[in-house]
Amino acid sequence: MKHHKNQHRQGLNGEHNPDPKKIEHRAYELYLDRGSDPGHDFDDWLRAEHELKAQGASVPGKLVL
Repeated sequence: MKHHKNQHRQGLNGEHNPDPKKIEHRAYELYLDRGSDPGHDFDDWLRAEHELKAQGASVPGKLVL
């Protein structure tokens, strides 16, 4: 079975793991939304990852490889 570079991954507990590039993009949006205030990059990353995981989990019937 071939794996594509941009496929979403499934964690050990079955959770949806979004593409790191999508997390990065969303974290940057959060940074801009806060007025480009530095020093919150880790918090932005975690929030972006959480949001994208929630979106992936809310898609019924989505196959996660």
